[in-house]
Amino acid sequence: MDGQQDHTNPIAPEVTDAAPAAEVATGSGDTVASDAIPDAAGTSESGPAPFRWGMFAQHVATILIVCMAIAVVGGIVIGYRPLHRTARQSVVASPLKVDVVWPGTEPPAGKEAPKTIVDDAVAQAKKIAEANGIGQSPSGNGTVRTASMKEAGKENVTLDAPKETWLPKQFQDEVTTLIQANLGQDPAVFSRDPLVSVGIALERSGWFDGMPTVARSNENTIRVSGTWRIPVATIVFKPTEHDVDEVEQLISSTGHPMPVTYRPGTSALPRIVGLGTRPVMQTDGQIDYNSRWTSADAPQNETLDAALELLRTVSEQPWGKQVGGIDARDYLSTKSLTILTRDESRIVFGGRPSQPLLGETSTKAKLARIGEIYKRFGSIDAKRAAIDISGVHPVEINIAATATPDLVDDQPSAESITQARKDAKAGVKPAASKTAAKSPAKTPAKAPSKTPAKTTKKSEKRSS
Repeated sequence: MDGQQDHTNPIAPEVTDAAPAAEVATGSGDTVASDAIPDAAGTSESGPAPFRWGMFAQHVATILIVCMAIAVVGGIVIGYRPLHRTARQSVVASPLKVDVVWPGTEPPAGKEAPKTIVDDAVAQAKKIAEANGIGQSPSGNGTVRTASMKEAGKENVTLDAPKETWLPKQFQDEVTTLIQANLGQDPAVFSRDPLVSVGIALERSGWFDGMPTVARSNENTIRVSGTWRIPVATIVFKPTEHDVDEVEQLISSTGHPMPVTYRPGTSALPRIVGLGTRPVMQTDGQIDYNSRWTSADAPQNETLDAALELLRTVSEQPWGKQVGGIDARDYLSTKSLTILTRDESRIVFGGRPSQPLLGETSTKAKLARIGEIYKRFGSIDAKRAAIDISGVHPVEINIAATATPDLVDDQPSAESITQARKDAKAGVKPAASKTAAKSPAKTPAKAPSKTPAKTTKKSEKRSS
């Protein structure tokens, strides 16, 4: 109606059906209505979140993987022993076979000893074996039996006999016994521990340079291969300071001791004398075969190196088998070496082959001189007690004097030659030679007595 007044109170709040909007505080201190915040769908309407199937699948897969891992580990732990026992029973049905790659009779050039030395090693090995009643030719397969299998008469380990080797059966048996001892009476088929044990034992035995390879070629065969040491000589020494008697220890071409000891004079190999040292010993008192023999000038070991070098040089010559050894006792003082013959004669060689001394002839000339003497006399010492072929002047040997027993010793002895070298080095003048005084007296005395006798015999024959 027109003119009718509005009786509504302007101060009273207006009543509505909508609930008041909740206010949310912001970081800036302002407040906004909660329904003004949009939901995940981009709307401001609120509601329940959707079910996430991807996350659920990931959780289920993780649980399954963990369960499978637990099952596998449990199966291994529980089933290992039965599986191992079953596999072992199937493998041990046949005896374990050890295939040892024995050293050949033809050593590789540049790595092993010359053939002449190998021949001497074989001859010496045969000599030892014959003395002990041990055969040399391998026949059939050698077998090693464990203590537990002996009584039962069953073979536990079979070792192949070598087809061709210079190593005699006596030493083959020592090696195979060592292998068996470290394999054990009942070696585990699937364990590497017995193989490692065999390798370490063979490395320490003195027969190999470094650790040989020990591996299973198949389930019933163990193969042993490595670099064998080749014996070249013996070193003469006294085992202790209190020992009076000397012994001879076998050494390799590299100067390492080998597990064979001889009584003096029983070895057919060349010997090295005058080093004045003993082999390196272990804490248990045994020889350390992995340590090189040291000479008095250690750690350089020039004396041992020089002796081995000369031995290697002369052994390659046609007359090498007449060499009985090398005397190195004067090397520290004069740098001179002496060749010992099989007949106990001495040939002063002088400096080592690679380093001739000042005032000496070349090594090639020295070897040529010995070769010429060998051709003329059939012996490298010219059938004398001592000769010196190291000088620059040619060696003069009286054939008639060589054939006469009382003139054999006219050549200076090895001791006098060594003393003359020391005197020359010290600047001492040499004394008058006794040989020069003897020869004028002997030659005129014998010449007249022989000539008439021969003439008389011829005249008697003619007259008859």
